[in-house]
Amino acid sequence: MTKSVFSKAHAPRDAYVLLPCHSLEDFPTKLTGDDANGLLVGWSVLWHPAIVALTGKMPVWHRADTPPEDLSGSIVIVPSASESDLPTGTKARAETATDCVFVPVAGDRRDDIADRLLSEPLPRTERVADFYALAYAYLQVQLMTRQLRYSSNLDDAYFALQLTTAALAWQAGDDDATKDALHNCFDLIAQERDHSFSADPYLIDLTLLAESTLGTELADSLAADRPTNLLANVTLLTRLRQENSQAFETLKSRLNADQIGLAGGTIDDHFSLDLLTCASAIEYLSESRQQYIDLLGKPPHAFGRFAGGLPGDLPTLLSQLGYEGAIFADFAGGTDYGQDEAKLLWQSGDAEIQAICSTPLDASDPHVFLGLGPRLGEAVDAGQISTAMLVHWPGAECCAYEDLRRASTWGLALGKFQTLGEYFNESERPYHSFQPSAGSRGDGDWLANLVSDKIQNPLSSLARITRDQIGRETTRPLRALATAVSGKPSASDAAAATDPATQQREELAAASAAFCQALGIELADDSQTADSMAVLNPHSAAARQHVPLTGFPPAVGGPVYAGHATPSGAVAVIDVPSCGFAIATPGDREPRQKWFRGPKPLADAEGLRNDFFEVALHSQTGGILSVHTPKTRSNRFSMQLVFAQPNNAGEQCSTMRLRNSRVLRADTTCGEVCNDVEILSPEGEPVANATILYRLQLGSRQLQLELEFEPLRPLEPQAWQSYLGARIAWAMEASTPKLIIRDQIQSSSGRYLLAPQGVWIDEAGQSTLVLADGMPAHRRVGKHMLDTLFVVSEETQRKFSLSYGFDIKNPVAASRQSLAPPTQHRCHKPQAFNTGWLFHIDSPTVIASDWKTEIEGDRRFVSIRLVETMGKSSNCSLSCFTNIVSASIVDLLGKKLRDVKPSGDAVMLKLTGHQIVTVRVELGTDS
Repeated sequence: MTKSVFSKAHAPRDAYVLLPCHSLEDFPTKLTGDDANGLLVGWSVLWHPAIVALTGKMPVWHRADTPPEDLSGSIVIVPSASESDLPTGTKARAETATDCVFVPVAGDRRDDIADRLLSEPLPRTERVADFYALAYAYLQVQLMTRQLRYSSNLDDAYFALQLTTAALAWQAGDDDATKDALHNCFDLIAQERDHSFSADPYLIDLTLLAESTLGTELADSLAADRPTNLLANVTLLTRLRQENSQAFETLKSRLNADQIGLAGGTIDDHFSLDLLTCASAIEYLSESRQQYIDLLGKPPHAFGRFAGGLPGDLPTLLSQLGYEGAIFADFAGGTDYGQDEAKLLWQSGDAEIQAICSTPLDASDPHVFLGLGPRLGEAVDAGQISTAMLVHWPGAECCAYEDLRRASTWGLALGKFQTLGEYFNESERPYHSFQPSAGSRGDGDWLANLVSDKIQNPLSSLARITRDQIGRETTRPLRALATAVSGKPSASDAAAATDPATQQREELAAASAAFCQALGIELADDSQTADSMAVLNPHSAAARQHVPLTGFPPAVGGPVYAGHATPSGAVAVIDVPSCGFAIATPGDREPRQKWFRGPKPLADAEGLRNDFFEVALHSQTGGILSVHTPKTRSNRFSMQLVFAQPNNAGEQCSTMRLRNSRVLRADTTCGEVCNDVEILSPEGEPVANATILYRLQLGSRQLQLELEFEPLRPLEPQAWQSYLGARIAWAMEASTPKLIIRDQIQSSSGRYLLAPQGVWIDEAGQSTLVLADGMPAHRRVGKHMLDTLFVVSEETQRKFSLSYGFDIKNPVAASRQSLAPPTQHRCHKPQAFNTGWLFHIDSPTVIASDWKTEIEGDRRFVSIRLVETMGKSSNCSLSCFTNIVSASIVDLLGKKLRDVKPSGDAVMLKLTGHQIVTVRVELGTDS
């Protein structure tokens, strides 16, 4: 650049910037990087009050392709984006012109450029920064009005007069006069914006935190007297308290004074909420909320996560936990809802919550600020709540962001910065809504990251989490029901165990014993002889169980669906009512045999069959050739094992060849066929061996499989393209798999599915349920095929359980029962009754996900959390074993929402699709 010859004694005649446009209507707002920075710095640096005072006029701009002929006595700013438009020889003319300072600007800091405009450095004060902020606000309002209205109503002459007055007052050291003139300037551009766009925009500053950003920059940001917001989980806040206690106390003080907004809601952002059941998700979110209160004295204003995403069904939970709003974005994954509208009502079930769902704007990127004004104006034009959420790390903001911040303190031309609490409580409530998918995004990053990070057993470890959750959730209702019947708290008798699985088994056994004791069921210990079996069902849906007995099979009737003799004794097929029990007792004589219509074995070399469907096994591959049900004559299902590799993971990735088949069991209650198979590559080479055990029981709608794999080739780290799995195909290409997530059937998106509780395929009058014992990864292949992944890179488990259910009315209940079946216990023969229930829900789409019994003196209260699972409105009757004195609906924090009038021993409720409601009933004393 040309060395400056200007000073206070030798003032420049003109100061202007050359822009790469013909008018402000085509001002380039899409520039990035140094070009964007150069344009913003080049525009604002000439508004330094020293330059304005020396020239005595407002800085102007000229087209870069037609600069003024006379460059003498001028300061000429040339942003890098304008250099290619300059006529040939412009720079040479500037060098030969008298007293011309020619300044190219790219990625330079504004203060560095300012120091080159005069022969001595220019002052850097707070008031100088106000002039820069005015320059930015003026530019954006001009772009807003000219690009969207093609006109401007600003009195340019009066504005220029006020600007020069402010600059001269600054030069004279009269700060009061400077502020008055600056106020006039900001008021003028605010009136200009208001003339065309009457609604005020909203600005949200959101500071992201990480373990490496808890130091000085964060402390400075928290100490600044301006509205700001933080996104932080419990783990980061705990670390902040340990490493920077002063900053933590500042945050706590300003948060409780409503001067800072807080977004958060989880203990750790990297844990996927899709791995949780409904009850576990509520427990996790409630515990997280309480930890925020313990740390800071209050919960977050808005729910948000840096990573992991937000499932689409969360409003049902967040609204009951008291959140004022949500930020619907995954900052780590770089994804959001992808809407131009910034503020929407996020709906799910019967609940809704306000959410910021537009793309977050990077406050460190000058590109964002080039067209911010038009962006805000377009939102106002569209009838939206104009909002810009500006996101950054502590201390990482560009100069244009600081200009915007400072401009907002002078007026509302570009909007007002607000805390999240102010934004969700005081700004307009949105008119429009959205309902995103409840499941994960479908990009499969969660599994790819686990494998790339070499996490051992990436699939089976997650399956264990799911099984453990539902295992714990079946223990709670047994204790709650026992307490409800006895009126006495049921304490755990299980001793502490070092192994979590052992601890869970012992707690379940103790809860089962308490349940039986409350009902008068006498269990037999190991030293006692007892022929009867008590089956306890803690689930809210009836279950059918096979119970082995010694002696003769029981007669059909009551809870006994069927009874058959076996080589080792007898098997009773028992229907156990919801939240109840059934006792199977051997018969007193051998059942009468039918000569010609006796029951047939359930398996042979060709397949398996029972009273609900028939399975044909492929004689060459060993897979499932077809499944037929009485409703349909055509084949509805087939299955084979697959070995996928990155170069070939499609429909023809592998084939299967049967090596050996044998019938292991073929009686009238159960059929078992075991097939040893080879999995072959497209070239016909063996890539894996496997064993498939098919099992079908009498009275069951589920075909059970036990799988064991032996890979002959190593698997690649691309988890979704290199795996061993089970592939199914169904008949209707239009049927889309749905996921069981948090105990609800939810739509899926993408091809890589996260569904530890199972996948449900609805096919117009018939349905197929895929249950993989908690294994979470499923991949859509083609239009009507689904792979369930079992072995990927880093997975060491080789034995797996799998089942396919056909036409099951309550798939969520079936999923939970498969992961935690009703328990069986030896007991003495009952004297009075052999079956009973304590609570009953008459809707097939509603389950009880959690139970809690409270004893207050001689009063008994039972809280039951009901979940509508299928997305359908349901009239539901909740019946009890005794009369109900009173009932109410409470939220997740225990606050009463409304009373419900009971009718005898029942409460009538109407649930909307996917609604979650907690009913608290007081039981009568006449049990």
